[in-house]
Amino acid sequence: MYVCACVCVCGTCRCSPVLPIAISVITGFVIAQIFFAVYEMGIDTVILAFCEDCEENGGNPRYAPPLLLEVMGSEAPDQHVTNTVKPMSG
Repeated sequence: MYVCACVCVCGTCRCSPVLPIAISVITGFVIAQIFFAVYEMGIDTVILAFCEDCEENGGNPRYAPPLLLEVMGSEAPDQHVTNTVKPMSG
């Protein structure tokens, strides 16, 4: 059993699975494009955060994970900060 689209012209009806297949392909393409756009935006955000970290810390990223440092070709800083929250004095 399959889905088909029936077209009636001049009293003659024909059924073909081409239209449902075409709609499925177009829908799949649109969903894939949306997925990849969101994925690309996530990658851009990570790279932008890395650049901002480098800029604020004089060219030496302070908060970047080691794998990102390796990929970006940067050297790891001498001391990697694990706690970024400063206690309030009071």
